[in-house]
Amino acid sequence: MALKQQPANAGLPRRAPTPFEKTHSKTGWERFYIVAVTVSVSALLATLITFGVLNFLMSDVQLPSQHAFGELQGAVTLQQPDLKTAPQQQMDGRGAAALLNATAPAAANTSLTAHSPAAAPLIQPPPAVWTYPLEYLKGYYQLPPQDTSSRCQQSKICDGDHSCGPDGLGCITSAKERQDKVRNAIAWAWAGYRQHAWGHDEVNGLSKTPRGWFNMGLTIVDSLDTLMIAGLHEEVQQARHWVANHLQFKDGNNVQFFEVNIRILGGLLSAYYLSDGDDLYLHKAQQLADRLMVAFNTSSGIPVTYVQFADAEGRKHSSHGDSGTNAAEAGTISMEFTTIGRLLGRDDMFDAGNEFWYVLMTSQNFSGLYCMGLHTQDGHCTDPKMSIGSAADSMYEYMIKQWVLSNKTQEVPLQLYKEAMVGVRKFLLRHIYDGTAHMSFVSEARGNSYNDISATNDRFEHLTCFAGGMFLLGRMHNISTKLHDDDFDDGEVGARIGRACYEMYHQVPSGVAPDSIQYTRADGGTLPPNDHSARSRMAPPKLKGPRKRTQHKKAPAAAAKAPEGDAAVQQAPKPADAAGAVEKPEQAKRAPKPEDAAQQVQPGPVIAKWSQQSSADFLRPEAIETLFYLWRSSGDPIYREWGWNMFRGFERWCRLASGGYATLNNVNTVPPGIADKMESFFVAETLKYFYMLFEEDPTVLPLDQWVFNTEAHPLPIWGSAADKKAQERLRQRRLAQHKLEQQRHAEAEALREQEALQQRTQQVAGGKGTPKDRDGYGLAGLV
Repeated sequence: MALKQQPANAGLPRRAPTPFEKTHSKTGWERFYIVAVTVSVSALLATLITFGVLNFLMSDVQLPSQHAFGELQGAVTLQQPDLKTAPQQQMDGRGAAALLNATAPAAANTSLTAHSPAAAPLIQPPPAVWTYPLEYLKGYYQLPPQDTSSRCQQSKICDGDHSCGPDGLGCITSAKERQDKVRNAIAWAWAGYRQHAWGHDEVNGLSKTPRGWFNMGLTIVDSLDTLMIAGLHEEVQQARHWVANHLQFKDGNNVQFFEVNIRILGGLLSAYYLSDGDDLYLHKAQQLADRLMVAFNTSSGIPVTYVQFADAEGRKHSSHGDSGTNAAEAGTISMEFTTIGRLLGRDDMFDAGNEFWYVLMTSQNFSGLYCMGLHTQDGHCTDPKMSIGSAADSMYEYMIKQWVLSNKTQEVPLQLYKEAMVGVRKFLLRHIYDGTAHMSFVSEARGNSYNDISATNDRFEHLTCFAGGMFLLGRMHNISTKLHDDDFDDGEVGARIGRACYEMYHQVPSGVAPDSIQYTRADGGTLPPNDHSARSRMAPPKLKGPRKRTQHKKAPAAAAKAPEGDAAVQQAPKPADAAGAVEKPEQAKRAPKPEDAAQQVQPGPVIAKWSQQSSADFLRPEAIETLFYLWRSSGDPIYREWGWNMFRGFERWCRLASGGYATLNNVNTVPPGIADKMESFFVAETLKYFYMLFEEDPTVLPLDQWVFNTEAHPLPIWGSAADKKAQERLRQRRLAQHKLEQQRHAEAEALREQEALQQRTQQVAGGKGTPKDRDGYGLAGLV
């Protein structure tokens, strides 16, 4: 029997245990507990030390700063690591940046360098400041010394008067406070819709009932980007939740292509960009665009007016017979479809968006103007009405905007725009004087032949007020469409149209504009025909006696007769210089006096007046849209004053106590007659432009980085910071998806090989395999 091993100190004498040791001697369980606690504490310390080291090494990976429009997503993503070298890029035909050289992540020790004491402090960039490309327009109009308008007399909304007034808004003068009021209006409109029509397309605010149209929550999607821009985060989350859980594009649903495209597809795309890449919106946009693609199945590629949603299999076999459409519905597609085509890498969508421009190049035109009625077969004319108002407006708008959106790479829409604006200037643009101010408006006519268009009917729609912003946007990008050197500059035309649109609000008792008006001479009869001579824009000189005439190169003697048209106070700017900067105009030149000035009495400008054709108001955005462009391009505070007084009219007479706003059926009475409907574009466009008019931060949606579609949904210019960020985000996602697919493919292949091996092993073990099989797997000796 083996003896127990004695301890090393077994020979030493042992002392007697103390009383404490007798009562606290450690048992085996106690020793085990002490060892376990010691090991646990050691492991915890090791874990903390490991995380501390990792945190130090990874500390240069920063969380993204708060988005300009607020933290709208719950998920947080890390920024991409810096690259050693900036990749060289070139723009492909779709404006997408193509990488020409591979880049590698920065060295792993960059974080150590960033945290070293010798690292230089970060230099903060200087704060952004406003720049006004058309600053020469500042002072083009002045506030009157006294407002004698019917609006001032009856609604107490007066230009130049900053007393509070009965609405309490007149004494609010700071841009920040005014913007806050507009934000409250956006929230109030949303609250009325949410309370009385949630999930439906629109709301009848007065009767507190929902309105249906396409059954796709039109107001929700149309308003999304406005809520984001205004920083209404709770409302954004409400809208996002509905989009995620209820927005569907059901098979068999018949919708109007134009309206769904500009309001819902445009709204989803804008929400995707402004939310800093929330995939939900892009996913829904892709679903919708796929279902809209069937509309292009016509002989020419011009989309039909109405389209029926179908699944993928149904879309393969569906087609539409050719039919009539109008210019606006056919030509307001390129911004949305080229944008989503670039995001998804879908050539079919991108090309479908551009196809109309090429059809239009071969269609009949009248001095650059196109028929209001077109046919999808080949774009031939079905209604020779010449107009840039309803049923035609946004086609001309998208000509210049598509060129700007493409970062000035797509020349076809620009060429169409230039030719069209020549036709507008020759045949539709009217210069008038109302007794107090000079202004311009765009009317309608009918085409007879290429260069033969009838006289205008001098009707002016509120819808046509968008043209002021269109001319201004073109001029901000150095586009000039003047007929001659002495013609009004595009910036001036924009300002003059803006003045005519503002007067539709200013000269109405309620301060809310009628939907359409008719111009005539104040003394009766129709306005004189257009005068396109070099002197048509000059003020008639005040003659005091005979004077030697100075020869003017641009005004031959045959054209020296005094016009009956408008007068102007400023000469148009010269065309842009080669560097692309917008040049300022020279001092105004005076027209030469005729040789027999002593014997002639030159008439003054014809005084025009207008009467209402429609006394209803539909909460339209086009007038405030042009004032927004006027402010952004010139910085003249008068346009903010005008805009604020327009907003006061909406607030006083259209705001409903139960939530939301309502249209008016008679703007001539005080109080005006209230109708029932609140259009989705009131939040999407009208209130958005009011809000942006009072924006004080130059970095919010600058017009050299963003373009608004015809529903006021901002889309980034190709190659802009927002566009590059979205493209890079999607590129990284595609790479990650490709790697994941490769990994899944490798795993599936390995699984197949493993199953094949098992199957062959079983066959060989059962004696069913061939000698080759057995030898191949080293199993020849099993049988």
